[in-house]
Amino acid sequence: MVPGACRAAPHGQRARLRAPGALRAARPQARLSEELRRAQHALEETWSTLTAADWQRPVRFRSATLLDTALARRREAEIHAVDLAAGHRPRDWSLPFALHALDFLAPRAPAGTLLVLRATDDGFSRALGSGAAVEVSGPVRDLAAWMAGRGTDGPLRTDARALPEPGPWPPDPAD
Repeated sequence: MVPGACRAAPHGQRARLRAPGALRAARPQARLSEELRRAQHALEETWSTLTAADWQRPVRFRSATLLDTALARRREAEIHAVDLAAGHRPRDWSLPFALHALDFLAPRAPAGTLLVLRATDDGFSRALGSGAAVEVSGPVRDLAAWMAGRGTDGPLRTDARALPEPGPWPPDPAD
């Protein structure tokens, strides 16, 4: 085998990426939902045994802590649940999650822009980046969805001609 080459197993990650529809069709939604519930329950059982010191243990993922991996898992679950278009919308996100997402996604402020985010349904307001000021306003959950590159449940307003394009997803600090 050539160094650095991947050996593709017939049921491995490469196969799943090539045929995501086939994977979905292979298992009914009810079964996938049950598997997800069981996995989440097992994860929560494990998490319940951790001490405060355990949550601060370093991990390789994003050169962070175990707590950071739990927060990353929540971001993945909440944001990608919207992607599935199965009824979960940004309006279903809790306020604490939306505020956490906005904090995590702050590095996505467009380069050369002082992005002023102002929630119309909450006291949230934050200025991100530097440069020419552009204000974007709307419900806090829609601001989080927009910063995550997802559709919003309602319109956002801006003082610019159009909504600016958020920058790239925050990089892994280890990169």
